[in-house]
Amino acid sequence: MGMAASQARLLTITARLADNELRSQTINNAKMRLATQSSQASENYINALNNATLKFASYDEIGNAMSQDLTYNALTAYSSYNTQYGLINSAGQILVSESEAAMFTKANGNLNAYLLAHGLEYTTTYFDELGAVKNDFYPAPFNDIAVEDLQTYYEQYGSYENSLEVEKYETNYGKYLKANNNLVKGSTETIETYLSYSPIANNKLDSNKNILAISNATTLYDAVDAFKNAFASTSSNYNLTNLHNKGLISESIMNDLNGLIDSYTKQAGNVKYTGDERITVSTPDSLNQTKYTLDTGFVITVNGDGNVIAFDETGAKGKLQDDEASDGITVAFSCDYPKDESGNLKQLPLIDFINGLSYTLDANKNGESGSRKYTYNCANVTTPEGKTELQLTKTHYYSSGELDLLKEDLQNTTSSIILTIIASLNYEEFVELLLEESEVDPLTGISPLETYGIDLTQTIPNVNKTLEELLNDYKKSKNDFLTTIFDAASIPQVEQDLA
Repeated sequence: MGMAASQARLLTITARLADNELRSQTINNAKMRLATQSSQASENYINALNNATLKFASYDEIGNAMSQDLTYNALTAYSSYNTQYGLINSAGQILVSESEAAMFTKANGNLNAYLLAHGLEYTTTYFDELGAVKNDFYPAPFNDIAVEDLQTYYEQYGSYENSLEVEKYETNYGKYLKANNNLVKGSTETIETYLSYSPIANNKLDSNKNILAISNATTLYDAVDAFKNAFASTSSNYNLTNLHNKGLISESIMNDLNGLIDSYTKQAGNVKYTGDERITVSTPDSLNQTKYTLDTGFVITVNGDGNVIAFDETGAKGKLQDDEASDGITVAFSCDYPKDESGNLKQLPLIDFINGLSYTLDANKNGESGSRKYTYNCANVTTPEGKTELQLTKTHYYSSGELDLLKEDLQNTTSSIILTIIASLNYEEFVELLLEESEVDPLTGISPLETYGIDLTQTIPNVNKTLEELLNDYKKSKNDFLTTIFDAASIPQVEQDLA
């Protein structure tokens, strides 16, 4: 009995010893895992420190904060809306590039000498400074440029890009563009009124920019008179002739516009329209054949002897339909040319073929039908040598039944004339002319411009200023802009060259 009890106690003690050893081993394993994790955490921390990127906060021109990598260039780049920094040690020495240090040492404390090393002087402008940035090796290949030179050019260019002169130039240029756009917007409608009004026919523009007197005409002659009075009336100062005499329209543009006006003439109850058309001439092919393409798209093939051997009107029909931009238009070409017994085209000179060519437009617009037949006159057209373009004339006679067609053509020509003037006119000079002509007549108490519906005291919609105010804004912004580029003595010549 005693032996059994002793054996039981021995087994219990042995089990406890084994359990303690297991617990001790588990604790040691936990300590090792903790040590490993601690080592990994320490390694991650060191790596994070090594890979840290320093950031630098700066601001744009409207005050928005921006974050960028902290570099020497980021600290030292200058603009009027950012504070400029430098890296300085405890001895008060600032970090600069080697080339910058060499310039400073060479200047020996002389500020002007140091600035001159950068191509800068107190009296220079931004554009003068750009003269210092040049490639002394030009026109040699770029790989001939020394690395030191490239570094110098880069540093100088960075200084110029961040200079006050560049900022001033960009600001004044933006103001000039805005003032110019506002002057153009404010002047456009006044130009239309100025050009299209005539006291003879009481011409004014309706809401669709059409001349009322043309729309209200009851005869072909009345329509042509209303059209010509709007632009060439001898009793009105407010027409193309006046603008030309004042130097606002060039001689070449005036001749072109007069050609458009004179293309409509009254003849024995009809109105004759005579317009120009161009022929584009191709290079002869391997068979010595040349293609002549009219503005309408009609293609004529001519052999080496100058005789027509084929023609194609397919593209012409599509082109005419596109140009008319209206529904219900059909195009019919016809040629008065000789044929042989089989009905094939006989070869004939180009001039004879074109003189016998005509095309008819049959239009159906808003329920109204009408047609226009154009014939060609090419008395001076011959097979060219080395020429790529020829000119010919096409003619149409408007009959009494084509009054609506004539009105439509006159309104379209009116739009073309006005758009040509708007695109070529000097708006500054035009508004100055209006101000000159707006003086009140002492006898009537009103200005001549008011007679024609032009009131310079009215505020222009969308810009909320009068034409005179827009002109003053434009003049000031133009002067401010030009003074950032040229000296005061040169500006009058520059303005004259730009006029």
